[in-house]
Amino acid sequence: MYEAASPFLNEYPWEREGDRWGEMLICLLIGIGIDPNQSRKVVETLKELELISATDLANADKAQQEFIRKVFLQTGFGEDAATKAASVILAAARYTRKRWAGYIQRFLRKHGELMANELKATFTKFGLDKQSAGKVALLWLQNVANIPILLPQDPHIQNFCRHFTISATQLLEISDRLGLNVSVLDDLLALELQFGAGSAKSKRNPRHKRAQ
Repeated sequence: MYEAASPFLNEYPWEREGDRWGEMLICLLIGIGIDPNQSRKVVETLKELELISATDLANADKAQQEFIRKVFLQTGFGEDAATKAASVILAAARYTRKRWAGYIQRFLRKHGELMANELKATFTKFGLDKQSAGKVALLWLQNVANIPILLPQDPHIQNFCRHFTISATQLLEISDRLGLNVSVLDDLLALELQFGAGSAKSKRNPRHKRAQ
């Protein structure tokens, strides 16, 4: 469904969660004193070599760890910097696997849901009912912060889950395994419910535009 519809969706800042993870690695390298351009270059190199995922990095054996260190060396890092840089990203990957099963977006989702609940309570003070307030909170957090959260009560989410006999939690897990930002999934399922698969090519235009 995603592959068929993606050409007709707007661009999203973080459509793939792997890019969000890669940005964390870049920031970590900058944090240990590596030049930003050099940090971005080496992460792009690791991505091209398919050595970027948290799970792959966390599971790297000694030979793979040494190979990663050599990638840093070949990208212009000195011996000490290469050793430290490799150590930092490997440690980050292991922690991410341990704490969030290898999906850094789950950190954002956990705190995004807390923010959504707080905003929901705030918006009810403006006269909105709880359901509408919850929807407004979720949309705003998706739109301005690209938080990977869903509202399980939304008809398009319930319709999809009912059709495939899965729960909203399982839907999130599937999206995580695919590396797809659930904000994109949210729009996709809403469009499928609104227009149906047969109208996809002529009517694709997300209800909440997030292109920057």
